[in-house]
Amino acid sequence: MRLRNGYISGLPDEILESLLDEDQALLLSEYETEVSNGASDTESTINIPIVFVYVRDNSEQGEQQGIKIDTGDALDASAYLLEHFNSAAADLNISFTPAYKTGENDILDYPGTLMVDAEDLYSQKIYVTPENTEETVNMYYRNTGVAMADQNYDGTHSIAGVGKTALIAKILNTHHINFSKVYTVIIVNRLNTLSLGGEQNKNNFSTLGWSYINNIHPAVSNNKPFVSMFSLQALSNYQDTNLEDHLNIDLQTIINAHNNYFVGNFNIIEQSPFTEDDLKITKIELIIKHSLASSFGLLPTGTGMAQDLLLASGTTNCDANGCLLLGGQGNCIDDVPPNVMGGFYFKKFIEDDYGAAGASFCNNEAPGLFNSLYISMYNIMNFYRTETATYISFSENQIDKIRAGFETEGTVLKSLKDNFNSYSFNLETLCDNTRQISVRAINKAKNYTQSFKVVREEESYKFNYVKNKVSLLCNTLINR
Repeated sequence: MRLRNGYISGLPDEILESLLDEDQALLLSEYETEVSNGASDTESTINIPIVFVYVRDNSEQGEQQGIKIDTGDALDASAYLLEHFNSAAADLNISFTPAYKTGENDILDYPGTLMVDAEDLYSQKIYVTPENTEETVNMYYRNTGVAMADQNYDGTHSIAGVGKTALIAKILNTHHINFSKVYTVIIVNRLNTLSLGGEQNKNNFSTLGWSYINNIHPAVSNNKPFVSMFSLQALSNYQDTNLEDHLNIDLQTIINAHNNYFVGNFNIIEQSPFTEDDLKITKIELIIKHSLASSFGLLPTGTGMAQDLLLASGTTNCDANGCLLLGGQGNCIDDVPPNVMGGFYFKKFIEDDYGAAGASFCNNEAPGLFNSLYISMYNIMNFYRTETATYISFSENQIDKIRAGFETEGTVLKSLKDNFNSYSFNLETLCDNTRQISVRAINKAKNYTQSFKVVREEESYKFNYVKNKVSLLCNTLINR
């Protein structure tokens, strides 16, 4: 896959890749035709099992600091994320509960929580040197994160990072996960958008290096692993505590290590390296909500025709209407305009005002400007937001279409719903057996400390440490 528009979310490029494949394009159109009739029920609660997969790196190599996550912190983070995922899905009447297993016989040691060690995971990539020669280099996860695509927009350079296919293989080699029965969220140190060579490296390092999320449309879940990926910084915000606090990691240290690695090894001119403040968003529910909607079948705004997605400039079609997935134009939603400002694929959820953004929108004439701008700004499938958009609800048509996917036979969404009772914790059982779960967690914690030769006896054997984390997750479920 080529990186054309995926500088915030990988979904536009994933959609385009599927549209360019005849079989996947047919699956997309068939799915859209099925769900366009709407849902028969939008009021009852849809329950879904969820698992959070933390891809960690416990290595220490000079200035490169790995991501070290222990059992208690992972459970704490899962409770924190569970609350925000449920908040983001509330107006869909969808509720997530931690999975207790990820396969028929694959019982989790910790509810809704998995950890994968990836310090030695790498992919081989081609680096084009300043002398225009090619070198084969090993891209390690600990240094480069996960590549958002295989190549840049014109296919002339590789994208830095471990391939998504290699990461999924690593996860499945460690844990068996049935992605069609458990909603799987993978949290990585970086989703990389940086090209390996060429002028793009030197000119765009300060603006094009990290992405936030990557999702797959449910229609093609048989062709691609149905998972949601998040960069760590996508789940950090300015409000109170955030994910890095719960995981007990320093996001700025990770950012600095990655900046230094690329500047030192790939002739990148250090212009304005990323900082933690550059990457944080104001409210993580917005990016979580966008990710959920993407994986539940909605398209990002600005999608006109496939030809528009082929461009690497993130342009929009001001006259777009209809449905991209059915060979037409538009985002397939009737009550939310598909057109927003040009270049929106490069924008994150930032604070701004109508005046600064107005000139970039298609309709620059009053009174249509304000109405069009307001509706587009308050569409969760738009990456852009104003300072007043602390909460963005789904439109009626968006809710109807998403819920229809959970009613349609043969879809991955219906499979997630139908397997809830088999894969999720019963709340009473979870709470009654907190002690039993904690004992298993403690035993696992002992193995972690022994494996990585970390002397943490006081934590390894502190029964209440992990027990309290499980209790926290249990209480989060009961009181949500």
